[in-house]
Amino acid sequence: MDQKDRNLLGALLQNSRQPYSLLAKKSGISREAIFYRVNKLRETTIRSFFARINLSKMGYRIFECFIQLKNVSADREHEFLALLDAHPFVSGTSLVSGRWNAIFDVMARDEAHVKEIVQDIMAGMESKIKSFMVVGNVVEQSFFSSKYWGEPSDDQTK
Repeated sequence: MDQKDRNLLGALLQNSRQPYSLLAKKSGISREAIFYRVNKLRETTIRSFFARINLSKMGYRIFECFIQLKNVSADREHEFLALLDAHPFVSGTSLVSGRWNAIFDVMARDEAHVKEIVQDIMAGMESKIKSFMVVGNVVEQSFFSSKYWGEPSDDQTK
């Protein structure tokens, strides 16, 4: 992967629906070369294209949740993570090291709704949970940092 591929990935991360002709104009390489590079990246690097949804327009906010489990084996940690992944209001999960065993995002309308969701997740697990923390409102999430794939130009952010 060369710098042109990295720049192309950065542009696609900003807007994956850009026409190849616009990507070619911005990058200074031909439309055919863009087509070839995107197809190669789809074979090796790009898993899928998806929409980034503004949850606030749908009446939701993101709350970051941290959980510390007690006396739980690695297998049980993975089972718990699968339970979180299956929950309709959990949007992202990670097992971590340190004080917390898992971090996950909850989409909720407000604090009362996040409390209901957390109670639903914790139901039947109370004896396995040492501590739990919900952190307010995450303002914006970004899946990939532009520092790895190049900064978007002013043209790419429009």
